[in-house]
Amino acid sequence: MKRIDNTDTKQCSCCNKVLPVSQYWKKSQPRKDGSFGLRPRCKVCDTQYKLDIYHNKGGKDIQKLRSFKSLLKKYGITEEEYNNRRKLQNNSCEICGDHEDNQPHGRLHVDHCHTTGLFRGLLCNTCNTGLGMFKDNTTVLFKAIEYINENIIRHRDNTKP
Repeated sequence: MKRIDNTDTKQCSCCNKVLPVSQYWKKSQPRKDGSFGLRPRCKVCDTQYKLDIYHNKGGKDIQKLRSFKSLLKKYGITEEEYNNRRKLQNNSCEICGDHEDNQPHGRLHVDHCHTTGLFRGLLCNTCNTGLGMFKDNTTVLFKAIEYINENIIRHRDNTKP
């Protein structure tokens, strides 16, 4: 097959303009000879086409579902296991009880052990981030609890007349 030369032109299958090949995205899969073909639509039309699918033809929901399923696969749980755990936790964070409706993406995070990678439960964004920041180190977490408690007592004692 002929390799694409940057001086070549191609007609867009959408707008029918004849444009330099630099105005077309390469296909993601190589040909048998190792070269890459070009997409049929120019970059402008292809971008508009993808935006239309994303915003007007359910692409946003499909992407959200694909991302969610990928996350579940990463932590070795099924969608059914996720939903069973949600019901068990009343659709709320296992630590603080905040409801999933209050979460930025409308769902609880899959918490996992950073040593084993195993699923532990469903947490809100804040609790999941907090545990991650403490790197699952219980010694540091206990020190943090002691620190907060000491300061509560100290501040309470300082406010007495």
